[in-house]
Amino acid sequence: MWRNYWDNLIWNEMLELMNTVNNALKHQNNYPAFRIYENDDSLLLESEIPGVNPEHINLELNDNVLTINFEKKFEEDQNTVTLRNEREFGKFTRSFQLPFRIKEDEIQAEYKYGVLKVHLPKAEEEKPKKIAIKTS
Repeated sequence: MWRNYWDNLIWNEMLELMNTVNNALKHQNNYPAFRIYENDDSLLLESEIPGVNPEHINLELNDNVLTINFEKKFEEDQNTVTLRNEREFGKFTRSFQLPFRIKEDEIQAEYKYGVLKVHLPKAEEEKPKKIAIKTS
């Protein structure tokens, strides 16, 4: 009886540890997650990055690659002991190869309520051209 109890307890702890490690490895290159969408005039990127000072978010565009990096620090209260932590922290970098040229001088970024929004306007030559149809 006791052996089954301890075996189950240890097995459950091992499964939880394996799930934690698997989740960490699975998400290590995908945090923060982005939503990227396009309209006729621009490309828009959105990501939830709560708890980060916007002054510590760095956006760079180089050779049509947008790179976003920041550091999210782990802050622990001296009067408490952390029993479980499922929040991401550390240094993070994501890079995106842009599918077209953009107007670099018109890029806008906004950080509000923990959501980063980056607006990348298309260069004029990248916008769709309307073709007039002549009728006789």
